[in-house]
Amino acid sequence: MNLAVSSISGSSLCTKYLREQIYSTSKSDSPKDTEIQNISQILGIGIHEMIQFFLELPSGARRKNLEQCQIDLEILRKNHEDVSDLLIRAFPKNYFSTGLIYPKISKTWEEANPLLQGCINFLEVLEEKFPDSDGQWRILSEIPIHKESKCGSYDHTPGVTRHILQQEITLRGYIDLIFEWKNIRILGELKTGKKTKQKESNWKNQVKIYMDVWTELHPEHTVYGVILQKNLKKGFKNLTKCFDFSPLAELNNTVGGPQCRNCKFRETCQQSTSLGAPITNL
Repeated sequence: MNLAVSSISGSSLCTKYLREQIYSTSKSDSPKDTEIQNISQILGIGIHEMIQFFLELPSGARRKNLEQCQIDLEILRKNHEDVSDLLIRAFPKNYFSTGLIYPKISKTWEEANPLLQGCINFLEVLEEKFPDSDGQWRILSEIPIHKESKCGSYDHTPGVTRHILQQEITLRGYIDLIFEWKNIRILGELKTGKKTKQKESNWKNQVKIYMDVWTELHPEHTVYGVILQKNLKKGFKNLTKCFDFSPLAELNNTVGGPQCRNCKFRETCQQSTSLGAPITNL
C-alpha cells in the first residue's frame, strides 16, 4: 500500500482523512509518473527547470541574467517571433516545439520569478556559509523518493515504508529541488499561493518527511531542508529536524484543517472545519 507525502503533509495529521488517501500499486501513479500531462503539470515542470537553470549559473551571473530575461520577455511580448538565446536556454525545449510560445513562457515566468528571488537569496547564503562552495552547488529537480530519477543520479526503488494507520505504508513523492555539494544535501520545496499558519505548518511537515526518508536512504549525507516561498522572510525558511511519524499510527486521530473540504467524513466528523463542497487544492 502507498501514500503520497503531499497527502500526509496536507492532512493536518488527521489519520481519519489519511485512511482514504492510501492506495494500492494497482492504482494509477501520479501524473509525474506518466507521459500524459495537462497544461498545469507542464507549467509546473517548466517552473522547476527554469529555477534550476538560473541557480546553476555562476554566482555573479544569476541576477544579471534574471534581469535580462525580463527584458527579453518584454521583447517577445511585442514580437512573438523574437525569441532570445537566453529564453531558449532558460525554458523547457518543449515550450518552443508546439503551440503559442509567449503564453507558456509568460505564465511560467509569472509563477517562477517570485520563487527565484528566494532561491537565489538562499543559495547566496549557502555560498557565504561555505565559501569553498561558491558556484559549486549542483541543483537537481523533481527527484522521486520511490523510484529511479530521470537524471539517473538516484535510484530509490522500491522506496521506504513507515508505520502508518497500524500498517506498513510505502511513501511516494517528488522533491522539488535538491542542493548538492560534497556530502551535503538540502531538500527544497517550492510553494506558491497565500501563506497561512496552517499552510506553513503543512509545508514544514512535507519537507521534514523528505528529510526523514532521505536520511534513511542516504546515511552518508548531511541532510537539511528549506521551504521556498515568496512571503517568507527573504523568500525561504531553513529546517533541521525530521518528521515524527508517531501521531500517524492511530486510526481515528481526527484533526480539523484545510483537508476537511476534501474529506468524505466532513459532514459527520465533530472536528470538521468545513461542510462545503470538495476543492481540488489544499
